[in-house]
Amino acid sequence: MIYQGRINIELNFMCFANTYGRFQNPYDVNKIDEIEGYKIEFVADNLDIGTRIQTNLIADTIIELRDNINALIYSKKKVILLKLGQERNILYLFSEVDNREQFSYAIATLGNLVNGLNTDLLRDLTGNKEKDKMPLALLEEFILSIDSEPNGSIGIFRTINRIRQGFPIHSDKTEIIKNLKKFNIDYPIEDHNEAWQVLIDKYRIGLLELIAKIKTYAA
Repeated sequence: MIYQGRINIELNFMCFANTYGRFQNPYDVNKIDEIEGYKIEFVADNLDIGTRIQTNLIADTIIELRDNINALIYSKKKVILLKLGQERNILYLFSEVDNREQFSYAIATLGNLVNGLNTDLLRDLTGNKEKDKMPLALLEEFILSIDSEPNGSIGIFRTINRIRQGFPIHSDKTEIIKNLKKFNIDYPIEDHNEAWQVLIDKYRIGLLELIAKIKTYAA
């Protein structure tokens, strides 16, 4: 549903432990900034975040993979590779997506996760100082520098980015249809939650491909 005001997601939160210690209420909805003109509200289902993790193994695995990737990079460079940006980018992984408006907003947050890379670190790792080099291009350059083994992560991340560009509105529907087909998603999308689950699972697979390379780098 769309309302005037800010995002309001009724969830109960608990403490999480990450690689670098425990912190209180990492997904504090009071930190979520206002979206001018409207908000997307996901209907609460009275599940606390612990239960959501137990019932959404894809989202749980994504969080674990991101944490492990960052831990491996931190062991070598004392900084992390995957930035979070805003708490809602993770929170939406656990949400039901019931319509086009919610889908458009959810895929925007997924795109933020895909593109939330530490570009300063990647420039250091690759030696590439070009200011106009995009984050995914820098990540691809870093991956290719590790070894010659094929890796599918960049292709997955770029496809997610191109799908993201098609919502809510995009003039080039042919391009959007082509990229949706790469993930076996039909256009127009009828079941938005099913399509959303496909997208976050593809992101999970991309992270699995990425961590395989990071393990080689950190060995």
